Amino acid sequence: MPRRRERPLKKDEKATLRAGSRTSCLANMEWLERHQLPRMRWIGRTNRYFQREGLLVDDCTGNGIREKDVALYVAGSSVLHAVDGWSYAGRALESLSRGDAATATHLGYYASLRAAMSLLATEGIGIFNTRHVAILPPPWSAAPPSVISRGTHVIAWFALEHWATYVRSGDLIGKIISPFRIPLSDWLGSRPGNQWRPVARDWLLDWGADLRQLARDRDLRNRASYRPHSDHPSAVSPHHEFVAEVWRLCEPAGGSVFQALDIELLRRSLEVGFQARHGRPAIGDAQFAEEVQQALEDNGQDGNAQLRNTLLRTGGLTDSPLIELAGVSSHVGSATAHLEVISRALLLLRLATGSTAELLRDAGIDRKSVEFWWLELLDARGIWDGGITPSLDELWDDLADALDDVRAAAAAKPPVSAVDWLTGNAASHARLVGLERIAVGGLLF
Repeated sequence: MPRRRERPLKKDEKATLRAGSRTSCLANMEWLERHQLPRMRWIGRTNRYFQREGLLVDDCTGNGIREKDVALYVAGSSVLHAVDGWSYAGRALESLSRGDAATATHLGYYASLRAAMSLLATEGIGIFNTRHVAILPPPWSAAPPSVISRGTHVIAWFALEHWATYVRSGDLIGKIISPFRIPLSDWLGSRPGNQWRPVARDWLLDWGADLRQLARDRDLRNRASYRPHSDHPSAVSPHHEFVAEVWRLCEPAGGSVFQALDIELLRRSLEVGFQARHGRPAIGDAQFAEEVQQALEDNGQDGNAQLRNTLLRTGGLTDSPLIELAGVSSHVGSATAHLEVISRALLLLRLATGSTAELLRDAGIDRKSVEFWWLELLDARGIWDGGITPSLDELWDDLADALDDVRAAAAAKPPVSAVDWLTGNAASHARLVGLERIAVGGLLF
């Protein structure tokens, strides 16, 4: 029996996606800031769709959608989907440490799905079960929002793919990625023939590759999520070096959780832009070195020798393994396929977290106003005991020993086995799979 291929977006479905807007989501987030967050909840208990998302199907077919409720739900979900995505990614790292590649792949995929749902929610597009809506700004109109009827997995990819074609998607990503608190668009803006938006589009399409593959191949998705994997388990390395690299890229510096990761993306963007303009590789090119120096001067970093050396790959610097893995799509079950899926999920989560953080700032929501939520979250996940409100650096303080342990395990010859790691470093392991710490740091600090 031939595999079922999902049909492309129809004209009216594309129109629905265009109807969603960041302005709409911001207006609803501002309403939450004034009326809902003082009650210490993101989604109100009286919201028709709170824990009853299935009612949206009924409302679409006869009862009429409650525009206010669905709009506020989608706005609040942008934050919650982002955090849940990091939780899935953390559980994927947990699976790595136990040599369980199949479960790591499954959880990595769902981390990507939540990242896409969060990112789209910030753009006024609500992804539910089989009904998906473009939300309206207050005052809520009597006219119902536009609705798309598709499966969640399918529409998440198609919506992300379509949104990637918008000018505003490139503009948003150019604002989110911000080494040294300087937007990527500023770093690249002074370059002649700026090719930034195509780079942003390619990132979205590449990092959403798993959504694309599983949306278009239902059999593959079912095999990854619902079929047995343990008849002949394939033991894999605990991948200590991969876990250490995740935390290196997400270690606070310059007031940002994503400083190291954003520098990696800046370097890649400068190189891709140079090659697009001049038709030759950037690495080792004298003109590229001049352009990098000009970019540093334009952004007040001309005295930052370390950054200059990083951008020019002085000493033969290579890309982060996570960046390299994200650019590869091996067949399911290959030696690195699970790491590739997790890497793409983490990069998509970077974008979703940045987009949501931008929305929170614009709505006037700071970490103090939602302290009731994030302190409880970190306490529940065993990351922070809730005694005092931590600074960003304090939130990372207890990771120092754990990072030393995992780096030592990564460097050990022969490699430290999963049994030895889990029995000898239980406390370190528990801290290193708690990626909700990154979610909170990226959203609110």
